[in-house]
Amino acid sequence: MRRIVLSAVFVLRLAAAVDRGRLLRAVGLMTVGYLATPVIALGLREFTEAALARRLEVATWVIGGVAVLLVLELMLGHFAHLSYFEVGELAETTLNEELVRHVNGSPGLERLDDPAFADNVNLVREELGNTRTAVESVLQLGGLALQTALTTVVLVTLDPRLALLPLAALPSVLVGRWAQNLLESAKEASAENTRRTRHLLALATAPASIKEIRLFHAEAALLREQDANWSRTSAVLRRAHLRAAALRAAGQLVFALAYGGAITLVLWQAEQGRAGVGDVILVITLAVQVSVQVAGAATLLTGLQGVGRTLDRLTSLRDHGSG
Repeated sequence: MRRIVLSAVFVLRLAAAVDRGRLLRAVGLMTVGYLATPVIALGLREFTEAALARRLEVATWVIGGVAVLLVLELMLGHFAHLSYFEVGELAETTLNEELVRHVNGSPGLERLDDPAFADNVNLVREELGNTRTAVESVLQLGGLALQTALTTVVLVTLDPRLALLPLAALPSVLVGRWAQNLLESAKEASAENTRRTRHLLALATAPASIKEIRLFHAEAALLREQDANWSRTSAVLRRAHLRAAALRAAGQLVFALAYGGAITLVLWQAEQGRAGVGDVILVITLAVQVSVQVAGAATLLTGLQGVGRTLDRLTSLRDHGSG
């Protein structure tokens, strides 16, 4: 979690440095949009109660307000995207320039012959493109945290036990971090084979080397070597992805059980006359929202954890160069 927090702080500082105005505009638009989501659920409850009571004028006004909020939520998200996407591109450009400086900052060529240094550069180069969406991820995580807090407050007003529903998301988040660690370890373990595979592919397609390959009839040997390296890489990554998928499924199962428990609780209260039909609609709507929030947060945290690894590798290149 420490790496994720440090990554988020770094990304926000970098975004503010490249374009503070666009960043603040995106934050403002996304905050309003994310707060609209739980309010929509409250509006659906009021609409249901008004419709059942045949208060048609109230029901019409409420559903009209819900429609406006839905449109507002979509529009604000779109306009926020226009701002943070540009900030993300500027941030990626800045990090690419830093990578170029670290790789070419040494007067000698000794580092370029170091396999560990070459593997690190290859990993950073492959993953650096993901930092473009890091600004979006940090802002969306902040919005989801705000949204989840408001959703929890609304659930507590119905029944304090419903506050456990958002907490049931924690196993999914923690397991997601574990799964990402497995994937990152697999990438590091296969970095050398990946680098060799790409080198052989470049060698087999570069005009300068094709003539020599044909002259010495090395096509078959080159293809066998490339296939062997790629097969080893694929085997390592495949096992890691399968294990990561199983872990994430286990985390989602915990939340699914909590989801079913929340719905069962409010249905039981409705049967006892302690909750109305509108309350049932509200809990079902909020439970679906929490489910979406959990899935979104797990994905975003996984992405930020990967960005943290990339930033660590970039720092390692910087230290390597200064040493």
